[in-house]
Amino acid sequence: MKSQKIKFNHTVNYNEVDQNLTLRLDSLFGYLQFAAVNHSEMVGAGTEFLKQLGYTWVLGKIQIILDHMPRLGDPLEIFTWSLGAKGFVATRDFELCHNGLKFAKATSIWYFIDINKRRPLKVPAHIIEKYNSLNLEPNFPLLHKKKFVFDGNVDFLDNISLRYSDFDSNLHVNNTAYFNYLQTALFNFKTKLPFIETIACQFIKEIPNTCKNVEVIISENSDSGKFKIKSETDFCIGEYKFRGL
Repeated sequence: MKSQKIKFNHTVNYNEVDQNLTLRLDSLFGYLQFAAVNHSEMVGAGTEFLKQLGYTWVLGKIQIILDHMPRLGDPLEIFTWSLGAKGFVATRDFELCHNGLKFAKATSIWYFIDINKRRPLKVPAHIIEKYNSLNLEPNFPLLHKKKFVFDGNVDFLDNISLRYSDFDSNLHVNNTAYFNYLQTALFNFKTKLPFIETIACQFIKEIPNTCKNVEVIISENSDSGKFKIKSETDFCIGEYKFRGL
């Protein structure tokens, strides 16, 4: 396969929208996960292939900016491409389009992990070469070095029970569920959600399948905020920005 952006077509389904028939955050991030997983399958480096070798990818950071959110029935184009790897860290970018116009772009940072040792491992050349990575600047080039710190006041705390459907085949909470927790907490905090224009976060530690509840802690300042998802330990720290506040 030559170096190129990979495209997937999708129509927004009823189970992916909220009470206003607008795409939910967890569904949006599910599209990114779908594109990343299926790109790996296409090049012969999918989940089962890596698991047989004792490897897996773990999402470390992600940043996205949104122009608008699609609605029920909207046709979408989801583009993704690999930007290569250095050491145990790989970069993948995304663009999402609706009616030919880009409404979202994202950068993601992934860590290559030895499953048995649960430690990062340098990405083998024969693995990353399968992706025919593009030599492009990331959508968010500063994400690699960005430090996420929750250092604000606690304006709201929500306790959320974990569901069976939150857990994936790696026996921890799937990354898309974190954004469901965030959107749920923001709804409970504000009742009426403003449009979220940007989100960036770092996944610090996996939420194991022995965990029953997490706390979502929110600190807001004018049109932006920080959030932390935790139990006895911190699992995720991030930030967001509303539009028009």
